Amino acid sequence: MKKLILMYQDTMDGNIFFRIEEQSHIGETFGDNVNFYKHDSVTLRSMEYPAIYIYAIDNISLYCMGRDAEGNHYSLITTSEYWEQIKETVKEYNKHFGYYGECILDDPTEIIEDLVPLEMFIIE
Repeated sequence: MKKLILMYQDTMDGNIFFRIEEQSHIGETFGDNVNFYKHDSVTLRSMEYPAIYIYAIDNISLYCMGRDAEGNHYSLITTSEYWEQIKETVKEYNKHFGYYGECILDDPTEIIEDLVPLEMFIIE
């Protein structure tokens, strides 16, 4: 099982600050025997250290943790639009490799689905 977990940190001027909280594999073991995983317009890569490269709205690369242990804890900044695309790709990455736990920590923009109605807990 492989997993990648992002930590939402802050919002300022419409931008999202986040970091990679946990990553189980780096380098060639990050993807399917390669150092990347692609879903829709976002490619996750394990190279040197975390960074974001945006080539166009339909071509985003999120460099995850890699060989540079000191740089692996850098915070990253992106727009809310790209943040949504990155989150979706991280969730798909985790699902693809069998991790079904929480993928995005402390995200106030996250919609919680499938809530049990409060009435279910009322005992008369």
